[in-house]
Amino acid sequence: YLVNYYGKDRAIDTTGFSQPEFISLCDFVTANTQSTDHLLFRKPRALTLRTGRPAAIYNSGAGDSATWDLIRLVNARYLVLADLSTEDFRADQTILRPFVARYADAFEMIYKNRTFSLYRVR
Repeated sequence: YLVNYYGKDRAIDTTGFSQPEFISLCDFVTANTQSTDHLLFRKPRALTLRTGRPAAIYNSGAGDSATWDLIRLVNARYLVLADLSTEDFRADQTILRPFVARYADAFEMIYKNRTFSLYRVR
């Protein structure tokens, strides 16, 4: 895995970084969360850069148990779902959205725009 990761061109993709919906999400996160609150997001570095909040990426190949373990391990208080069809965010549609639906009583949607939904972990 590490060889594969480091062997690739790791240039930062900034195409979505200045997207109005992403900026709006980040503004909401900054105004409505604590600086110590952890979030799960497919692009954690971009989220942290815009909000100053710590963020982690979930393992799209892991099952529900591993996702819950990660939420507990990093003490994630929020998770962000993107409604995007790009390859980078496909796992949000196929993995994370169904996960949130299966455990709907454990999550509260507190923000939504055309592209992003923010859930509080209860």
